[in-house]
Amino acid sequence: MNLYDLLEQREWEHLPLHKIRPAAKQLLVALDALKGLGVLHADIKLDNVMFVNMQDQPLRVKLIDFGCAMMASQVEQGMEIQPYGYR
Repeated sequence: MNLYDLLEQREWEHLPLHKIRPAAKQLLVALDALKGLGVLHADIKLDNVMFVNMQDQPLRVKLIDFGCAMMASQVEQGMEIQPYGYR
């Protein structure tokens, strides 16, 4: 299940802070690792944050879909790298 599906299933009711913090921390660790590698994800959205196993590890998430990812060194000022629907 991804984050979009979870929120849709909850009828867009917000998640409690004690559930948001662990997921946010994991995403920040992933983004820091990508920064260390010089990689831009370029398509971060609710659909691309997947829960690993909702039964056994309900708060563990992974950042997925690196199809639009690129090396930071390839990015030029003014480039439109984010998908159109999220600009």
